Amino acid sequence: MRDKLSRAKTVVFLIYAGLSVKEMTDLRRKLEAEGIDFGVYKLTLLSKAAKENGLEIDPAIFSGPTAVAFNYQDEITAAKIIRQFGREHEALQLEGGIFENKVIGIDQVKSLAAIPSKEELLTKLVGAIQAPAYGLVSALKGNLNKLAFILNSYYQGKK
Repeated sequence: MRDKLSRAKTVVFLIYAGLSVKEMTDLRRKLEAEGIDFGVYKLTLLSKAAKENGLEIDPAIFSGPTAVAFNYQDEITAAKIIRQFGREHEALQLEGGIFENKVIGIDQVKSLAAIPSKEELLTKLVGAIQAPAYGLVSALKGNLNKLAFILNSYYQGKK
């Protein structure tokens, strides 16, 4: 547990009471497909491991049966998947998490989930870079078409 906490870029805590076994399996599969370690752990072990990593987790944050998602690859994927799954399954509730070696609340986890992914940001960047070039090409093409029309009209008038 201590090793998982130290390696994770983000940890998300959630209450899973009210979810069926099938729903928990679906959530687990979605998370594990993205390389996120997901499971139900003893809260005393989690609290002890967090303390050994220099974190103080308020026991009040765990208000029900708690599952934990350890995200090792990036900071937002686990929050995004869990938030989306929570929209589809009202029984699932966020409890908080750990980000940048600090305990965060529900609102901060929701904020993480709202951040666009790296791929989305790269797509927007490429679009922003392409837009001026596309506009320049369109303007030049339009001006060249007008020039060709004017020259053609002038040439037709000479005959």
